[in-house]
Amino acid sequence: MTSPGPYQPGDRIALAATTDPVTRLRPGDQGTVTRWDPAQGQLQIKWDCGSTLSMLPGEGDQVRLLEVPPPLVAKAEELGREAGTAAASRVFDGNTPENTCQRVLRGIDDGDPAILDEIEPPAIGPAAGYDQDDLARDLGIEHGDRALPRAASAYADAFTDSFWQEVERTAREHAG
Repeated sequence: MTSPGPYQPGDRIALAATTDPVTRLRPGDQGTVTRWDPAQGQLQIKWDCGSTLSMLPGEGDQVRLLEVPPPLVAKAEELGREAGTAAASRVFDGNTPENTCQRVLRGIDDGDPAILDEIEPPAIGPAAGYDQDDLARDLGIEHGDRALPRAASAYADAFTDSFWQEVERTAREHAG
């Protein structure tokens, strides 16, 4: 089975087939996505064998996405959930007025970006005070590990989900 995308830098892929008649790449060869340009339908890959041949999935080249080891993703998600819950605990304090909690709940219900953007902190990166180097350290992997971008994405998704669940729970509790 081939995957048409979307791809992320760091994704591990394996060649299924290529229309390039002169490449030395063979089905099963593996590489790491360095860039995916959906507008041009071009997938740039650093192949483990040293080749940098780009793939054109829309023109007959076929690759399959290799999975990031599930335990790594699960650990990144766990760390993200813990951090998201902790960040949510700082949104309201014992002195937050009831009408503020109600305004946040309306913003959540309506998907109002003015409310949502006002209180959601960044999950990962310099502004969060926790970056991919920190995540790599906490996962016990090297900064350059090919699984790190996928783990960072899992961390950020889990952070955001748990942040909003906890904010909503706390706001409902305080809104009366």
